[in-house]
Amino acid sequence: MKKRDCIAAVRQAGASELEAREIVDILLAQKARLKESGELSPQNLSRAWTATAEGMKRQQVVQRRRTALGLIRYREMADFIDSVKAQGFSALDGIQAMLVGISKRFDGARRSVSALRNGIFKSWISPMLTELEAVGDGEALRLMRESKSFHDNIFLEMREPGSTGDENARAIADIFSRYLEQSRVQLNAAGADIGHLEGWTPQNHDPYKLMAGGKEGKQKWIDFMMPRLDLERTFDGVGLIDEARARELLEGVYKTLTVGKNPRLPGDFTGGGSSVSGPRNLASSMGKSRVLHFKDAVSALEYHDAYGRGNILDAMLWHMEQDARALALMQRLGPNPQFTLERLLKREHLALKEDKTLSPEEISRRDKELSNAFSPGIIRQGKVAQWLAELSGETSWAVNPTLARVGAVLRAIQTLSKLGGASLSAVSDAFVKAASMRVNGETWPGAMSKSLGQYFQGYGGGKREVARQCGAFCDNIRGEICARWDDASGAPGMISDLQNKLFRWSGLNWITERGKAGYTLWLSGHLGEVAGKSFDQLDAPRRAMLQYHGVRPERWEVMRKMSRQAEDGKIYFTPEAAAGLTDADLVPLLPKRLRNAPPDVQARELARIRDSLRFDSMAMLADETNFAIIEPDDATRAIMRQGTRPGTAAGEFWRAIMQFKSFPIAYMQRVLGGRRWVRGDRQQGMRYGLRNLPGAARDALTRDMGGLMGFVLSSVAFGYAAMTLKDIVKGREPRSLAHKETWLAACMQSGGLGIFGDFLLGKVNRFGNSFAETAVGPLGGLAGEIGAVGGQLVRGEFIDAGEDALRMAINNAPFINLWYTRAALDWSLLYHIREMQSPGTLRRMERKMKKEFGQEFLFPPSKYIRRGGGFR
Repeated sequence: MKKRDCIAAVRQAGASELEAREIVDILLAQKARLKESGELSPQNLSRAWTATAEGMKRQQVVQRRRTALGLIRYREMADFIDSVKAQGFSALDGIQAMLVGISKRFDGARRSVSALRNGIFKSWISPMLTELEAVGDGEALRLMRESKSFHDNIFLEMREPGSTGDENARAIADIFSRYLEQSRVQLNAAGADIGHLEGWTPQNHDPYKLMAGGKEGKQKWIDFMMPRLDLERTFDGVGLIDEARARELLEGVYKTLTVGKNPRLPGDFTGGGSSVSGPRNLASSMGKSRVLHFKDAVSALEYHDAYGRGNILDAMLWHMEQDARALALMQRLGPNPQFTLERLLKREHLALKEDKTLSPEEISRRDKELSNAFSPGIIRQGKVAQWLAELSGETSWAVNPTLARVGAVLRAIQTLSKLGGASLSAVSDAFVKAASMRVNGETWPGAMSKSLGQYFQGYGGGKREVARQCGAFCDNIRGEICARWDDASGAPGMISDLQNKLFRWSGLNWITERGKAGYTLWLSGHLGEVAGKSFDQLDAPRRAMLQYHGVRPERWEVMRKMSRQAEDGKIYFTPEAAAGLTDADLVPLLPKRLRNAPPDVQARELARIRDSLRFDSMAMLADETNFAIIEPDDATRAIMRQGTRPGTAAGEFWRAIMQFKSFPIAYMQRVLGGRRWVRGDRQQGMRYGLRNLPGAARDALTRDMGGLMGFVLSSVAFGYAAMTLKDIVKGREPRSLAHKETWLAACMQSGGLGIFGDFLLGKVNRFGNSFAETAVGPLGGLAGEIGAVGGQLVRGEFIDAGEDALRMAINNAPFINLWYTRAALDWSLLYHIREMQSPGTLRRMERKMKKEFGQEFLFPPSKYIRRGGGFR
């Protein structure tokens, strides 16, 4: 039979022209490979073609299911956008709320993909970490922190159970395997098609190790892989494999691992050379991520040591985070998130053209706004494109790993040298946390008292268990504290470890963890208090919070059953309690289309609803906590990165100039946003006769002026406290309250006036950086300082150049600027060196500080250090 006849036969069976050609090409390629290997026979050809046909049939079933899931998610999101418009807001507001959340005041404004990802991840790792802490009464977790060989044993036990004889390693391997299987099952329920693999472990690939040595390094990697891989399993489905064919295929795997592309996430971001056009199917890509199968556990461990990074816990957390990212996208936007999003945007364009209530000018303006928000393709532009890039993980995958590593290390060094005193600025967390309590129903005095008390409260009586079930006490183990202040998480392991030590030694780690855990526990109890009330019986602030997170009355009726009494006698709302909900509890949430569905279909949907309640509840608690303890989220990072990737000129530029700006940007987005200063819910505004006003106008007329006034006064008080602490550790007197500049500077120190507030009256911002450093980033400021010293040397100003060079070296030296070490170093060494370089410099420094800031030293250095150096 000729090829065209084969194609016609396949088309007659129901395939399209393109599908028929692809199928025939696959079958002919299999026949050619059998012929080349000398194994072509009717029996072998029949077996190969039968297996291919069965695989294609299965894929058709999977694809039909994905199409149905995509349509359901599309309709859900379209209905949500319509509801946002009905509340007086724009379609773009709805899309932002759907993707990264928005601070405007409408139902579902915070029920985003971004929040869901965080909720899923915390829902997975919180119970997992609790189980890990229980293994060996805590001994296993200690070994995981200290012993590489213990990590190796866990790795081997996951691959080959019982191979090491280490009971603790075996127990942890079972925990890890169980959570990996849980995430796989939930991804498949959302539309993925990931097969179960016995003895599988997550594997990180270090692109820097892979690329070391250039072309020789690539050949070295292939030579390393050949004797260790199970070639038949690795390249299953491509026909018979000989050595030459295996090496050819491994070259393709090598490219995938080194070009900075994540095969688990949507979109082809290689910048060219791809045959893929249009948005890729995320669910389809999920089944293609496990490509390397080793012959045994020892071979897999050897590969991890040679070309991997981190340890088995690092690999687990990274894998679960990527799974959470993918699951959140698919649960909200379907198996093909980008396609759903593009379809929603097209729908809004058409709706605008058909809207008879708008003028042609307004239609044109809104249509242009939507068009500018998203431009698909290799180079994406617009706000929606930037949000999608953050959600998909595109902005974390390096194009040029070497350039990305250099940039990450340089930024990490700035973190190590600049943020040693950040814990002193963190004192302002207390009043921001109190403001969040005020919005959610507390009085200002009560909120302030509880906010401060949370830093000193104990976690006995079952409180720690409740807090962990709500996602608290995870940051230290994950090492996420670095990401709170800056985007330097891409630095190599040693630098990242140093950053963790810096924040732990400075006290920022403790302050942040206690603040987050305290607020999370308070919010859990705050919701637990009203577990006995229906939605209409809730007070307005609590009802408003639930509405922002998309909780409707019928959903609350089920959620309020997710509360339990702890050992301290108090009732707490906990996401993990969703596991105890019965099918009868969940039946009211079944979609109408499934009320009469077969029992097995209903059972699957009820399981999905149970998971949804758990994930959404955890997302709500985590998102509200991030309003109280400010951290950058995807919306913040989208502004900071502008959709760029590390390892590109644009990507490194934006990451450099945006370093240390995450806090003020997040502060303006969350704390200064409209929702923070409007108490009550939308229904309350309706009762005040504001039904027909746009959302923004209703907010203006129901604004919480008492809360806003309390916030301003608190910001001044805590700003002054932070400023005073900084002055004291520098040996300076507190600023006089008699000067109006002190009051304004105090307000600015709290972060209340945004990124520019720190510089209106002061020389440096809350992190100790100059205006130039904040404007162009610390790396740009450092480049300017180097240039200035170079100019001094050219002009022959050697004394000034030496003094400025010393100051520059000190200000950029890691760990020197810890708030409690800098003063000791100044008195023991640096003051003396400065006097030796330029006699009288300490006295000049004191006069300058008196003139510019109206301050004096508590212990003037010139009084104790003689001119030219040495103590008097």
